[in-house]
Amino acid sequence: MVIPIVAPRTNANDDEVHVVAILTAPGARVAREQCLMEIETEKSVVEILAPREGYLLRLEVTERQHVPVGTVLAWLGEQPDEALPAAPLPEASPTAPADGGQGPTLKARALLAAHGLAPDAVPRSGARLAVRDVLNVLSGQTAHPATALQPAFPLAPGRQEPLMPAARAMARTVSWQREAAVAYMELRYEVDPWTAHARAFAQRHRLLSDPLVPLLAQRLAVWAASHPHGNATLLGEMRHVYDHVNLAMTTRSGDTLHLVVVPEAETLDPLGFVQRLAHLQRQAFRKGRGLPAVVAPTIGFSSLSSWAISRHMPILPPHGAVMIGHAQPPRGPDRGVGTLGASYDHRLLAGHQVAELLEFLSQPSPPEATEDKSDGS
Repeated sequence: MVIPIVAPRTNANDDEVHVVAILTAPGARVAREQCLMEIETEKSVVEILAPREGYLLRLEVTERQHVPVGTVLAWLGEQPDEALPAAPLPEASPTAPADGGQGPTLKARALLAAHGLAPDAVPRSGARLAVRDVLNVLSGQTAHPATALQPAFPLAPGRQEPLMPAARAMARTVSWQREAAVAYMELRYEVDPWTAHARAFAQRHRLLSDPLVPLLAQRLAVWAASHPHGNATLLGEMRHVYDHVNLAMTTRSGDTLHLVVVPEAETLDPLGFVQRLAHLQRQAFRKGRGLPAVVAPTIGFSSLSSWAISRHMPILPPHGAVMIGHAQPPRGPDRGVGTLGASYDHRLLAGHQVAELLEFLSQPSPPEATEDKSDGS
């Protein structure tokens, strides 16, 4: 099976990456997690690692090239002679040739197939659907005509200024949330059971930092693994259920808001998850080399427990079904009461399902469920 290696979004501010170095030649056999190339953003240098062993079939970029987030960088196959995937051409009209001059280009078809996109779901910039059109959708620049920012005539005179990358990315995210029929629900709960559970967990595993928020996020991954309708997105009239739970956690580093993603979170026990998340957050804080490529998030968690905030309504990342917002004021009259809120795609999740999720998160897992089954490495 051939899979694409795409340019990741390492934080919410970056819409483009710079290919710094290509370390593997086409045709070479590669090992799992072997570094294929290095890319650079405004904040860090990121190693692009092979997600599995196989053969590097073809490179789609060159060194010193700038490409949008979501660009296919290379193709990885199980055999050295595998053909790249190609989506079927749309049916030709009676008066047009086979492609009618209107069908996707060869590379665009391969990219559509790799990401499960239908040709008619991607706006065209010319007579034929080109790679650039698909990349614009994948990078969020033209996710759908309805999600584009609609300019309105201002009521008072002033000047126009271009949006900075972070503001532009947030504008697209909020626009997607609006179009995805997002609803919101919240639950207030007693924090003492969770506080005692996290304290005992930290003592048992000799942790220096409070694991309460990571353990809450890990419990969300447990729920998502057993509720596939909550680990999915909507593509037209089809539900796209993700193979794994890639849990995103918002992490602030200075003025930059990173979306740190723990891939395949359902395979980690609580201790392994806490350790993996802590490692990724340290990399985000340092903004240094070695930050792994960020995979696409499928579900998310955000916490404002460091501030005296009583409620938090998180923004749902594109192509996710639910984003949990956690608030637990460290002081004040509401110190013993926390809030769990859920922004969710009402097209995929019903209200009672989200209510059950919040109830599930409000109760810590039994002590025996927190015993580590692996070293989390």
